[in-house]
Amino acid sequence: MPGEAAGWFQGTADAVRKFIWVLEDYYKHKAIEHILILSGDQLYRMDYMELVQKHVDDNADITLSCAPVGESRASDYGLVKFDSSGRVIQFSEKPKGAALEEMEVDTSFLNFAIDAPAKYPYIASMGVYVFKRDVLLDLLKSRYAELHDFGSEILPKALHEHNVQAYVFTDYWEDIGTLRSFFDANMALCEQPPKFEFYDPKTPFFTSPRYLPPTKSDKCRIKDAII
Repeated sequence: MPGEAAGWFQGTADAVRKFIWVLEDYYKHKAIEHILILSGDQLYRMDYMELVQKHVDDNADITLSCAPVGESRASDYGLVKFDSSGRVIQFSEKPKGAALEEMEVDTSFLNFAIDAPAKYPYIASMGVYVFKRDVLLDLLKSRYAELHDFGSEILPKALHEHNVQAYVFTDYWEDIGTLRSFFDANMALCEQPPKFEFYDPKTPFFTSPRYLPPTKSDKCRIKDAII
């Protein structure tokens, strides 16, 4: 785009900023009040309208979709704390040691949704956000124009100035942004029953068709596989 620096995105916020011109034309997009931002390296199934509706009901400036996680992987994520109204009061990006311990929360309020919530004493940001359109434009173009990442830079500052709410998602969610996690998530699909099911007729997944010859395997013994 004219006037923009070339090169790789410097972070999640920078990626959105480089395409913010799509949302800036007021006359074309004046009816748009809220912006949903998603990550492309996750596996889950969510009704985004429930997330957006909570954002609207809370009159939130920003809503973070969050998921409970265990201690072993908590330091891989941005972690949040929120008050009884759901308002985020603390955000820490990939904390370790004492900083990680400080982000531990009582997740017993999730008894209705997950088994043994005590095993998941942290609430992680999924990297799925809803912003008021005007708030997003202000943060990326004016208030924090020099910052590049939502999780490590913008959100920890914005929560002190804006109504930032948490939406807790309790269904299957897996971050597959590393080779190890991508491999493990694929292998988990072979379990019986799998933790995540692609074949749901109510919410199907659509992929690009591939017209390739069939797989030929000689002298093989295959068990619990997807080919």
